Amino acid sequence: MTDEAGFEAKHGTSAARMPSMLYNEKAYLMARAFLMYAAGGIKTGSETLPSGLEGLEDIVRWLYLSAEGPQLLHRAIISGQQVIEKSEGPNANGAEQRDGVHFMSKGACISLRRLLEKMGTLDEST
Repeated sequence: MTDEAGFEAKHGTSAARMPSMLYNEKAYLMARAFLMYAAGGIKTGSETLPSGLEGLEDIVRWLYLSAEGPQLLHRAIISGQQVIEKSEGPNANGAEQRDGVHFMSKGACISLRRLLEKMGTLDEST
């Protein structure tokens, strides 16, 4: 948030920390939700992506779902689980460490946990 025009004066200040952290959490969760949207369209049996992503089926399948590909869906699940563990673990020092990407608020962890459960239903490598 502090990289946006008009916020230069707030860069690095405590006034910018919370809005920036909340923005990061929202972006992180939305990225995983998009992954669910795209990968879920492939796994529904229709073999096509939801509207707006037509023509990318083979790419999404290979990147996120195929055992021969980089298995990005599985990697996103593991990464999300690590974020939850760090955020709720014994070394989490509360708001001081929260950045919205590596350490998240309890509310974001709840949403992330729900997304990860849904993503797990699509992951064939588990």
